[in-house]
Amino acid sequence: MTKQIAIAASKGGTGKTTTTWNLGFGLALAGARVLLVDCDPQDNLRFIAGTGESPSTLASMIEGGDMTPQPVRESVWLLPSGGRRLMQALSAAESLKAITSPLKQVLKSRVEGEAFDFVLFDCPPEFGRAASAVVSVSDYLLIPCVSTWLGLRSIEQMIEFVDTHTRDARIDSEQTGIVLTFYTTRRGGPEAVRQEAKKLFKNRMLKTLVRERTELDYSQEAHKSVFEYAPSSDGAADYSSLVKEVIKRAG
Repeated sequence: MTKQIAIAASKGGTGKTTTTWNLGFGLALAGARVLLVDCDPQDNLRFIAGTGESPSTLASMIEGGDMTPQPVRESVWLLPSGGRRLMQALSAAESLKAITSPLKQVLKSRVEGEAFDFVLFDCPPEFGRAASAVVSVSDYLLIPCVSTWLGLRSIEQMIEFVDTHTRDARIDSEQTGIVLTFYTTRRGGPEAVRQEAKKLFKNRMLKTLVRERTELDYSQEAHKSVFEYAPSSDGAADYSSLVKEVIKRAG
């Protein structure tokens, strides 16, 4: 059965797209067939993948087109957002159902005759119409939280919103995970943030800490996952840990 994971944050700069990209590759290395769906008009997943523009995008699907995801690696496929066209499609959609219906079609899709094991949705850096639609069709919500006090505050507000809209979605506290990103031991602030996050979010907090490491940036510049670019690095170790936690919680 396909598991769909919404990766969302209510602010930018949390490592959301980096997490979508590397989590997808990590799941594929664990033997899964993975579809990455870019729901952000910035279209950053396509730029990281280094693929050209495609007529088949999330935007074209919302407008009534068919889905033909791009192969990125063995067992990893990508449905690009469509860039600014996605913004237009979202604005033109008459209702939330006009967005959720194409998303449900994505979840039923097959490539080479087989279904995907995981579909990862990279949401825009706000909890607006697109993210709400994605959460409503997902099994699990993964929230990257940058290890700062302001980052923690933004996620606290997002969790409050999710908790007050559980009837509109399939997500509850058991299907929500928060992972701290850009974590560093060079200064005391991030550790204080981690301790406070554990108090606030309790069982929603994942044990994995994604440390602030240059290989995460350099791997994207090279159009690779951190597992391909620096397999023995801290970044690869952190995302390997995250993969194991996500499989345990959502798999």
